[in-house]
Amino acid sequence: MSTRAGTGRFRGQWGNGLLVAALLLGGAADAAAATPFSAKHKKWLEEEVPYLISDEEKKLFRQLPTDAERDRFIDDFWLARDPSPGTPENEYRDEHYRRIEHANQYFSEGRGHNGWRTDRGRMYIALGKPQQVTKYPWHSAVRPMELWFYSNTHRSLPGFFYLLFYQPDDASDYRLYSPVVDGPTKLAKGSGTENNPRGAFRQLAQQVSAEVARASLTFLTDEPIDTESFTATMASDSMVTRIYNLPNDRFTKEMLRRRRELKEVVKTRLTFEPEVLEVEWVPLRDADGETAVHQLLLLPATLEELAAKAGDQYQVTARVNTLVRTAGGEPLFQQTHSGTYTYTAEAFERLKLLPFAYEDRLPLPPGDYDLDFVFQNEITGALYLARQQVNVPDVAGALRLSPLVVYEEAVRVEDPSGARPFEFFDLRFTPSGRNEFGRGEKLKVFFQVYLPPPGTGYAVGDTLQVDYALGSPTRGGTRTSESEQIATQQFDAHGTVLHGKAFSLNDFEPGSFRLVVTVTDPATGQSASQTLAFKVAQVGGNLGRTTIVNGRLAEDTRRGWLDYRRALCQAGQNRPEEALRLLERALERNPNLSPARDKLATLLFQRGDHARVATLAAGATIAPDTGLDAILAYLAALEEAGQRTKAIELGEQAVAVLAPAGSLYEEMAALYEKSGQGDRAREMRDRARQATASRKPASN
Repeated sequence: MSTRAGTGRFRGQWGNGLLVAALLLGGAADAAAATPFSAKHKKWLEEEVPYLISDEEKKLFRQLPTDAERDRFIDDFWLARDPSPGTPENEYRDEHYRRIEHANQYFSEGRGHNGWRTDRGRMYIALGKPQQVTKYPWHSAVRPMELWFYSNTHRSLPGFFYLLFYQPDDASDYRLYSPVVDGPTKLAKGSGTENNPRGAFRQLAQQVSAEVARASLTFLTDEPIDTESFTATMASDSMVTRIYNLPNDRFTKEMLRRRRELKEVVKTRLTFEPEVLEVEWVPLRDADGETAVHQLLLLPATLEELAAKAGDQYQVTARVNTLVRTAGGEPLFQQTHSGTYTYTAEAFERLKLLPFAYEDRLPLPPGDYDLDFVFQNEITGALYLARQQVNVPDVAGALRLSPLVVYEEAVRVEDPSGARPFEFFDLRFTPSGRNEFGRGEKLKVFFQVYLPPPGTGYAVGDTLQVDYALGSPTRGGTRTSESEQIATQQFDAHGTVLHGKAFSLNDFEPGSFRLVVTVTDPATGQSASQTLAFKVAQVGGNLGRTTIVNGRLAEDTRRGWLDYRRALCQAGQNRPEEALRLLERALERNPNLSPARDKLATLLFQRGDHARVATLAAGATIAPDTGLDAILAYLAALEEAGQRTKAIELGEQAVAVLAPAGSLYEEMAALYEKSGQGDRAREMRDRARQATASRKPASN
């Protein structure tokens, strides 16, 4: 499998693409006396590229009459996929064969299977190295298994997803798990889990991890799970089918078409082993008193490496996905931004050698989170990834100080929305993203100070003292110190004030230093402090940066999406009352925000406010992604409110658009029975039994 057939750079007659070759050949290939396949060409088609070649390409290759034409076909096959056609290397081809070698080395199994033929090998070759692999080879509670986590690698696939492989018995090879066909009972070991999806799921959650338990029902990070019957929808299996069919996918074909068009002008080098982003982040309060994490993603690439020429301009087309999970791995929400950024030829020449960055902000309330970032260049497919653990502190109840944020400049904005990253009131800061400064530069920082809520003893006119100390930890301590006052009347209604300071580094010798900022309340003696470490070099280090910004944040705020995402976090941090408050506000901003309505209904139903759920049901619409918990809450609340006809109408909408769900069919059967529609009730119960049977794990 490691032999590389036809690895030359010959362009030959196929330079305009394989379709042209198909048209030129027409029926001539059938009429010609074809030379039998050589062992090399047979191996290339059947063992080296079976997961890569499209049906159309395969058919054309089989029609070629001579070995010379097959060699030219192979050359053009790789050339069409080469991300840097002007260089001697073909990174795509080299990466493909590296994946095959990896699969053969690590996934060859006991029955003599070559690694590339196995389920794990096929997925590794098709998708590349997972971002994270968790192995459970000898766990007492589960069969041997591996859980793979992927970030986005293809536009036809979710931004984030899992794959799970398991060993059904001691004599079997690892195989790809199916949430529908297998189910949690195939993974769990021990008494009480056979034919008991609920017990198996709980054993996975309690004895292995919540992440594994969730993956046993869905590979998708944003799909709700059925916590009543613990059965899966077809969504995960549908995604796996798309992975198998990636060579024939329309986005794959579009990528190849664009590669052919751009191969003379695209200078970006595609890296199949994704490069790592550097993440700078800080939690700060907004004008509504809500916390958000402001982030700066620093790419190991310049504008010149990312941009493609489009006429007399240059463009960067980027897609940024951020997956937010609890510290325990439970997905909360995904924030996605796509955009095309255009530069004139003059601007490109000025900026092309500068490093590239992306700014965004996430609506995160206090708590611990795991963040996964994926920055994708949609012209070349190049990926830049990062994973970051974030703690957003709860600043209520005492005098607090935010982290110190180093910035390059602050400008006043004409249309302040407060929604953009690093924007507060009418000030927009450019975060520095560096910790080394030259002699003669200024170190500029801003920070927020937080007071306890009103009514805790801070009167208008009281002041806080701010002390600044700069020095070297190895050169005798403090070198410079300053103090100033902040009047508490400057604080907003939520007890927040924004403050900043600039320090000249003219007299600092090269070396390591630190800045300590301490805020003290003279009346109570309370204080809070933050420390910033930085370096001074002989020569300045600010080369500038080309930065793009998530431009959807203001619109997402107006449409209630940020309140909705923040509410999901509050619910995930076990603060349902705060979640309810934010969901109400999201619907005030946008009464048509169905996900917020559905989540509000689910939480209200759990709290016992069925009358309010029935009111929400009046405006509910059912979509394929509507959660089953919300639908069942609507139906039960409407029935309790005496609106059975409306409940049946809504339930019939759900039955029409949702994947099979036994609990939904049972609820509909009960509604039909109570309304005297016995035939419909029996039909629903039959469908419930069929749905349950289709999800039972197959016997060995």
